[in-house]
Amino acid sequence: MNQKMLSKLKYKNVRIRPIACRFDVAGRLLDRSDRLWFVKDASSDGLTIQNSFGHMLTLARDQIHDYRSDPSGKSDGFLMLHGKPWVKRREVGVEPSLRSHHAR
Repeated sequence: MNQKMLSKLKYKNVRIRPIACRFDVAGRLLDRSDRLWFVKDASSDGLTIQNSFGHMLTLARDQIHDYRSDPSGKSDGFLMLHGKPWVKRREVGVEPSLRSHHAR
């Protein structure tokens, strides 16, 4: 991801792709929910994003593949990630993928 572009994303409302997997207390997979994430902090090294439930996720620059516009107008744009984000109770993270899910 371009360092200059990352810095410009501060205070944007974004959607992430792939959509975060959600798990209950017992570790069972829940239905996916396409939530907005607010970019709380942005630098040339990465981003810190937070959703409306207070889940906060710090992403290094190498975990972000791309940023794309959202023609639907539901957000400022999409963060395309190099892994699968997950949420379990108050924990949140990104499971890296062996190869990008995006076609090159």
